[in-house]
Amino acid sequence: MELVAHLDVAAASLLGRAFARDPAFVWVLPDEATRAAKLTWLASRLLRLVRQSGGRVDSSDAAPSAVALWLPIDGPFEESLWRYLRAGLWAAPLVLGARAIQRLRVVEGPTTELHRTLAPTPHDYLLQLAVDPSRQGGGVGSALLHEGLARAAAGGRGVWLETTNPRNVPFYERAGLTARGTRNLPGGVTLVGLSRPAP
Repeated sequence: MELVAHLDVAAASLLGRAFARDPAFVWVLPDEATRAAKLTWLASRLLRLVRQSGGRVDSSDAAPSAVALWLPIDGPFEESLWRYLRAGLWAAPLVLGARAIQRLRVVEGPTTELHRTLAPTPHDYLLQLAVDPSRQGGGVGSALLHEGLARAAAGGRGVWLETTNPRNVPFYERAGLTARGTRNLPGGVTLVGLSRPAP
């Protein structure tokens, strides 16, 4: 348990740093000075949510230099308020601020709609994949992604993810995922949903 706690602290820090330049999060949290810290807090709760929901936290190594959060989805995608509360996300308005919560809700609507409409069932949901900025381009993220894709295929499951970073789309397409749909978000941000059907 102590090892898991240590990994989750390091993974949350990595996720906070890696997503600090993500277009959607730049719009949600416009203050650059506090964005990474707030995203680290949010990531720590998402890690808890994944573990409590029977998902997986994959990491490249003990540091870690890359981390992937996977959730199993066996029916139409539904947000679970109870799971969010258990993971500590009830405190999000206090930590992130009311304005950020309003903006997260604006992003959440199209994201959930895209997921419900286009994701294969059942599927493994890649909630987040992040690589330490100093290790990007070295193949560590690709290796971690392929590990999760292979596990999903072995279980006869499809894969679904969304991204708002246009640089990520070719990366996922090279791994065998297909862009299934887009939604326009405020701030000139485009949400892209990608999937791979079950084998």
